[in-house]
Amino acid sequence: MTDKSAIASYSVNGSTALIGFVTVELLAITIGIIMCLATYATTLYFQRRRDKRELEESERKLEIHDLHLQALTKNETN
Repeated sequence: MTDKSAIASYSVNGSTALIGFVTVELLAITIGIIMCLATYATTLYFQRRRDKRELEESERKLEIHDLHLQALTKNETN
């Protein structure tokens, strides 16, 4: 019987210590860090999408420019 009561006692004491460790300030700091990391990840994700989109647009403009130059040189030779 003493083993069960010792386990229960240690469990309750450990839980109390853990709950006492988590203060409002610690909770606010933890939430702030989580929000900071989530904001960074979201910004990074959308920045990469933007970079990809701008690269594709640049490649299309370069292709159009090359086609335009080919048409001009073809017209000059005719």
